[in-house]
Amino acid sequence: MQRMIVLSGSHDVAIVKVPHVYTQVHISGRHNTLISAGSLGISDLRGAIGEEVDPLSQSDVPSLSRFLVDSLISKDRCRAGYLFDCDKNIQIVAADVRLERLWKIIRRFRSQARSEGMVCGSLDLSYIGVAAMWAEDIATDERRYAQGSPVAVAEAITGLITSKSIPQFEGARTGFPEHRQLCLALCGWKFTIETLEEECQELIERGQYYLAIVQAVLHGYKHIALNLLRSLIRSKTIPNIGLGALLASTEINEEQHEMCLWMEADAEDPALKALLTYLTTGDWRTVMKTTYLDSDYRIALGLKYLNDTELSGFLQGETARAVRNGDLEGILLTGLTEPAMDLLQTYINKTGDVQTAVLASAYANPRYIDDMRWDVWKGTYFEQMQTWRAFHERARFTVQHNALAVDRDGRSYKQSPVTTIDIVRGVPIRAAMESLDFLLLEKAVPHAYNADDIYRAALFVVSG
Repeated sequence: MQRMIVLSGSHDVAIVKVPHVYTQVHISGRHNTLISAGSLGISDLRGAIGEEVDPLSQSDVPSLSRFLVDSLISKDRCRAGYLFDCDKNIQIVAADVRLERLWKIIRRFRSQARSEGMVCGSLDLSYIGVAAMWAEDIATDERRYAQGSPVAVAEAITGLITSKSIPQFEGARTGFPEHRQLCLALCGWKFTIETLEEECQELIERGQYYLAIVQAVLHGYKHIALNLLRSLIRSKTIPNIGLGALLASTEINEEQHEMCLWMEADAEDPALKALLTYLTTGDWRTVMKTTYLDSDYRIALGLKYLNDTELSGFLQGETARAVRNGDLEGILLTGLTEPAMDLLQTYINKTGDVQTAVLASAYANPRYIDDMRWDVWKGTYFEQMQTWRAFHERARFTVQHNALAVDRDGRSYKQSPVTTIDIVRGVPIRAAMESLDFLLLEKAVPHAYNADDIYRAALFVVSG
């Protein structure tokens, strides 16, 4: 038997004993919410609830404590403006590397989609991930197509390469050079020396010295890497460990090979370990098999150096692993599409972080996909904001998401909010609260009224 905290629709809380099974998540807003084995999910407990247990045993306290701490973190992020501004989100979650990487990926997707930057003819490829782009696995949903002559995915990819002035592909022999170049762009690949040098300088300013050198080397510009290394050594920013001689060599001898091996074993910086691994073998494929570099670097290496068959297998395997593990970096592969919803569901099951999942997937729901899980997540998050009394934050969510949920012609995928306060008995509380959210943010309510009083009065009328 295991103990569970049960939060019922009537807001009653109970500690119950149920058979010890792996918690499965069932998508239904009408079922109860529970926490079991450190995970948050939605499950139907009918017929499974056993005797109530009170109080909590000491073994239950750590899981509950972690949940409460995570809830406080989510509340603080909400108050700080955690919403749809990717740059601001990156600052807010700076202490969490996983979330920081997620928002950098979404920022790149959003930047490329801005001003119809991922539209070719009648086809919109916005927020499509690397795996789907490579496999041309684009849903035939009408949301991605506008009126006009139909455009094949391959044709759209070629058109985008031309419109973005992306140069010809250089790397492994391939039958799909345009696909690789567009996928490299999704990974943040730098196609000019100027943008590469800017990126390297930004990495140095953030203290990622060896990653800046790796960036130059994997782009094929060893002379930039040597210049960066020389400057960092002269300024005593990093020690001189003989890396310059290794970089300058076209082929390392046996003694240098041995030196690379023990230096790699002793190195603590992951980027330095990746660079030494490459210098030891002369093959970036070896680096791809490690976790020294972030996924966007490893995926970019696959796009550059694997043949077509190997690349397809690599992307399929990495996507399946990311979805299975709820790895947020996998969003680069899945994009904000249906597989991303599966990935985020696993992430929620593991962490209980509904907040990040609903914000990240909001860019594509319902603009490009229509997944009922997003509505469930949003409802859960809105209820969290209700308990935090984050009324204005919730209103900003509603209004800003409405701006995202429009098609290329500006038509909304969502129902228009009401323009007057007209709450009657029997109206669902959530619908009434969303209407109030919009009115409060748009200042349709006189300033003499306090927002908290309006919400309390509305709740009384609706549920009284």
